[in-house]
Amino acid sequence: MRIQRVQLQNFGCHEQLDMHFGPGLNIIKGPNGSGKSTLQRALLKLLFGKPSRSQENEKDRAWASERLYTLALDLDVDGRGVGQLRKDFENNLCRLVWQDGEELTKFADVDRALKKLMHISSDKLFTNTLFVAQQELVAVSAGKEITASLEERVTGGDAEITTQKVLDRLEKEIERIGRGYSTRAITRLGPIAAAQKEQEALEAKIAKLRQQLAQFIQLQGRHQEIEEQLATIHSEFASKKEFAGQIEKVEQLRKQATAEAESEQRLDAQLEAIEQAQKALEAGEKALSALGPVSQLETSRHQALHRLHSQMELLQNPPLPTPIAHPGKQPIGPIVLLTIGLVAVVSGIVLLMLQPEGFWIALAALTVGLFTLLGGAGWWMMQRVSRQSALSKEQQAQHHAALQMQQQAKAQSDLQQALTSIDCTSWQDYLTKQAAVASEKSRREQAQAKLDALLPKGKSRTEIENRRRTASLARRDAAETLQSPELQPAMRVAPLAYQSLLREIKQLEETHTNLARSYHELSGRLSAETVSPTELSLAEEQKEALSQKIDHDKELLALYQRTQEMLQRARQQTIERVRDDLESSISRHFEHLTLEQYGSVKIDPELNLSVTIAEPVERVTMPQELSCGTQDQLYFAMRLALVDNLWPEMHPPLFLDDPFVTFDPERRQAAMQLCTGLAAYRQVFLFTCSDDYDEYGNVQSLQTPELFTYASQMQNYE
Repeated sequence: MRIQRVQLQNFGCHEQLDMHFGPGLNIIKGPNGSGKSTLQRALLKLLFGKPSRSQENEKDRAWASERLYTLALDLDVDGRGVGQLRKDFENNLCRLVWQDGEELTKFADVDRALKKLMHISSDKLFTNTLFVAQQELVAVSAGKEITASLEERVTGGDAEITTQKVLDRLEKEIERIGRGYSTRAITRLGPIAAAQKEQEALEAKIAKLRQQLAQFIQLQGRHQEIEEQLATIHSEFASKKEFAGQIEKVEQLRKQATAEAESEQRLDAQLEAIEQAQKALEAGEKALSALGPVSQLETSRHQALHRLHSQMELLQNPPLPTPIAHPGKQPIGPIVLLTIGLVAVVSGIVLLMLQPEGFWIALAALTVGLFTLLGGAGWWMMQRVSRQSALSKEQQAQHHAALQMQQQAKAQSDLQQALTSIDCTSWQDYLTKQAAVASEKSRREQAQAKLDALLPKGKSRTEIENRRRTASLARRDAAETLQSPELQPAMRVAPLAYQSLLREIKQLEETHTNLARSYHELSGRLSAETVSPTELSLAEEQKEALSQKIDHDKELLALYQRTQEMLQRARQQTIERVRDDLESSISRHFEHLTLEQYGSVKIDPELNLSVTIAEPVERVTMPQELSCGTQDQLYFAMRLALVDNLWPEMHPPLFLDDPFVTFDPERRQAAMQLCTGLAAYRQVFLFTCSDDYDEYGNVQSLQTPELFTYASQMQNYE
């Protein structure tokens, strides 16, 4: 698998980054703060990170961005072509698309596909082997991840089923089964110890059950005797209760027949009253029809006829004319008022001129004089108008008399035409027919009110007839049921005999209640204080089953212990088979890196290292006794050896984060020769801030991103 291109958006210090890589050795170079470590974290998130808005993912969000980052990766896989991987951490999206059209959108599917392409079982194995960080060489993990992968490499087994995992499971199972039996334990006993404890409790229970068995049998006999008595009484009680029920049914049927007969009579009377009311309505309709058009007149038409008759009578008896006053001599009242007013005004003026101190008296005289002048003038004008009006009223009276005679003739003609249109010969004929219509309508309304009372709103005669028919059927059914053969014995029972039967039933019920109480008491004693033979047999069967289970668990524990011993020996042999190759590979790389200053490297079963120093005296030393630079070279050799042994034929990419800082120039050159050799068949990424490696591979330079101003940082923070 080769990485062709990486694209970052809003990740860490990279607002936008688009970088292409070639096969072989790729050197990503840049000064401190240029984002090399950020790019490494982005690659790890691309290969293993799950897109989400988690707090962990928030740490790598760009300062100037409100959204999480989007990462993309182009892969070139032999035999598969180019694939495009995209992870959107803002929207929790993950997508892997291949040239052949296959597309994966679920994170689990994408993660599984990437691990399969790199031939790794977990991200821990990747970071402990293929990802070599500057500060992690000495702290390389030699734990179960690498051991399991080496075992898989040797045995060809499944990565999920290794000897170590089986041994771990066996150890847990042996500890679980043997707690309290082969090992000391007070709580959380294993199945053997728990079964033995339960077996002891069962033995004590069986002894107690056997002692109670005799008493149980005695109580059970009495219990059965009472049960038989209850059955006999129950049968007799049920028979007599049934006969009493038949007698009660006869009485109910008799009452029902009587009630239905009464209901039938009441409904017949109601139907007869309804029929009479309907006939009265029909007779009223016929009588109204015989009265002709007068019965069809509306109220407004009647009112119009009465207005015509009243108008004619008024014209025939006109009111007496009002006598007209003829104008006479000129009245002297207005002249007197005018004279008085004029004298008062002149007096006020003279008084005002001659005696200024009498101002208010003069003002009063002027006011009275003015009002008197105005009154006299008005009176004079009214007298003049009255004389003129008296002259015109006499002429109007003569014209009104002539007009009244014409209106009287027209009113009489209109009234006669209106009476003729309703088949009436005279006004008296009309009044007679109108009285007859009112009388018939009153009788019809009374009949309708009676019908409405008999048939309320929503009811109909048909419904009452149906109810009457239903009552009749119910009465006949009750009578027929009373005549059925099974009820004849009950019908012949006298009241005294029925009362005697009820007393017998009551006595049987009391006897049954007392026996039932004794029965329940015995049942309670049998269930609470005694034991049945079945319970004893069940306890003995449980004891036998526990004995078999204990024997089975002991055999299983012994089998697990033997299997554990065999697997431990087999695993030791398996690790020893690969340890020779691993020691040879580490020794070869370490000898090259140290310019042949150190000898062979040995590995114990837990992948702990020891180094042989040949000069001046051959001796074995531990890694912590070496210098820091030599320790880095030893563990770098171990990383390369692990890569060689874990992926002998597959070539996943190798990531190096400036691991040669503590190397001197000669050993750094030797390390780069090793990296160049590795780049011949696998893609290698070297992250560094040094220019010493430019000649060895394809250089990709990173520039220091522009720093955000303090103000923009604070604004984004807010």
